[in-house]
Amino acid sequence: MGKLSLIRIVFVMAFLAALFVFGYFVTQPDVSFLQFVFEPGSFAMFVYIVAVDFFMLCLRQVNLFLGKDNLTKLIRGDFYTPREEERIFMFLDLQGSTTHAENLGHITYSKLIQDCFNELGVVIENEADIYQYVGDEAILTWKLREGLRNQNCIQAYYNFKSKLQKKEKYYMDTYGCMPHFKAGLNSGIVTVTEIGKYKKEIAYHGDTINVAARIQAKCNVLNRELLVSENLVNQLKDTPINFEKMESIELKGKEQKVLIHAAHLEPHLGN
Repeated sequence: MGKLSLIRIVFVMAFLAALFVFGYFVTQPDVSFLQFVFEPGSFAMFVYIVAVDFFMLCLRQVNLFLGKDNLTKLIRGDFYTPREEERIFMFLDLQGSTTHAENLGHITYSKLIQDCFNELGVVIENEADIYQYVGDEAILTWKLREGLRNQNCIQAYYNFKSKLQKKEKYYMDTYGCMPHFKAGLNSGIVTVTEIGKYKKEIAYHGDTINVAARIQAKCNVLNRELLVSENLVNQLKDTPINFEKMESIELKGKEQKVLIHAAHLEPHLGN
């Protein structure tokens, strides 16, 4: 049982105890406290509170699995028919993952990934939706307006990076390494729909996502931590981010070359 579940159980029991004590002294019945607690009416209230709390806990877990506000949309049937949205996608991948896995072993490596992605909640401040976790990779997405606002789609990467750096001592002491992530960003039209009969999932499809993934794959080749498509760079206005124009590159499956830029918080002076 996880610590959070244990804390929740203790909290519910403490709340019930306080409720019974309060009710006993307010009503001042002509029975003992234990008789008051176990009388049919009190027991029914106990069952009701526990049942409601359990239902809300399950609802919250389902909402976490589906993503922010998606449960309501799924119930309404918003995703039953495929529809188009203009979105920004970020593919965020652990650098040197193969080396980390070999050095740490599978179990410890999985704990490292858990710790890293537990810190990913910081991107919620940048209005990001965590779309998927795929191995040691996370996929973030924004509606176009939200992602462009305050350069959220760029700032999310640096906020996550800063969050990890603040715990450098913990990572070095626990795993003997400091995790570093590289990312690729792209914007464009995607299709969103509900898929699956026996396991439901809200899925995005489209070339926009494929290009974002392939841009991220170029980070190691170009020795840059954050690469952004020119399409997205042109949409960002009045940004303090410095963009280093890279050469046009060929991406597998694309007929035309794609021009990408490397993002830097400080002016880039070259290698």
